[in-house]
Formats: sequence, structure tokens, C-alpha cells
Amino acid sequence: ETRVIRSWLADQHGALAPKMEEVERGPFLTWLFWRSNTLQPTLRMLFYQETYLDRTTEETLQDLCKAQKRSLVDLLTLIDH
Repeated sequence: ETRVIRSWLADQHGALAPKMEEVERGPFLTWLFWRSNTLQPTLRMLFYQETYLDRTTEETLQDLCKAQKRSLVDLLTLIDH
């Protein structure tokens, strides 16, 4: 839903995304969907770790947080390249 809403809003605005007939539209949609499918879930798990674990101890929360931070660094490095 988020991807479709963002795409629709960008199209309605007229200047936030490449138009349908522009060649840049494909890469724009690729990154828009990547953000929603890959980056956003990683951030959500980083900020709401306890919702992803059956048993929460301080150690398991810290382990999940460390893992998500490593994933986030990898994802942001991908964007940077």
C-alpha cells in the first residue's frame, strides 16, 4: 500500500517523480519499492525489536539491534554507491 500511495502522490504532484513516459521512471520505481520492501522493514525491526521476538531479554534485544544496525549500514552503503 505504501508504495502505491507514494507513487500516486508523486504523480499527482507532478514534480516528485519521473512521468510515466520518461525513461527514469523504471529506476525511480525500483528504488521506491526497494525502500518500502527492504530499507523500511530493517528500520522497523531496529526501532521495535520487541515486536519481532517471542521472548525478550535485554541480551536478545541487543543482539537484534546489533544485527539490524549492521544490515542498515549495508543498505545505506548500497544507496551511497
